[in-house]
Amino acid sequence: DVYVIATANNIDKIPDEFKRRGRFDAIFKTMMPTKDERAAIFKSHLKKVRQLYCANNSDEFDTLCRELATATKYTKDDDDGFSGADINAVVTNAVWEMVASEAKEVTKDMLKQEIVKLAGKTQRDVMANNYVPMREKLKKSGYANASKGKE
Repeated sequence: DVYVIATANNIDKIPDEFKRRGRFDAIFKTMMPTKDERAAIFKSHLKKVRQLYCANNSDEFDTLCRELATATKYTKDDDDGFSGADINAVVTNAVWEMVASEAKEVTKDMLKQEIVKLAGKTQRDVMANNYVPMREKLKKSGYANASKGKE
């Protein structure tokens, strides 16, 4: 068996002859993560940060991840926020800020400052002109959705 997997940021730029049935048996779209998915992504990345101020308090850690997921949302749409790569950048930059400032731990303020710094430079911002029209076109065309919890 041979499996071919391809990715594209903008499916409209792929010629129709490549998208025909028989070339690819299934085309899946993925959307930006929802608030709950962003919280899970923050958890995944922040678990690796031993110097996190709330690393030893699971309730405070969960609350922090939910707060950060909310802070990385742009509009009332739940899936209009930072991507997983953007969230990774927030955490990585906050760790570098801790090192540069010689702080003993990564604080909530450091994380939130990195969110503010990245606003306007995220994957969503780069795709802003194409993402919403592409999402609507994919919905109308009946492509399967690969994101959990989406229509």
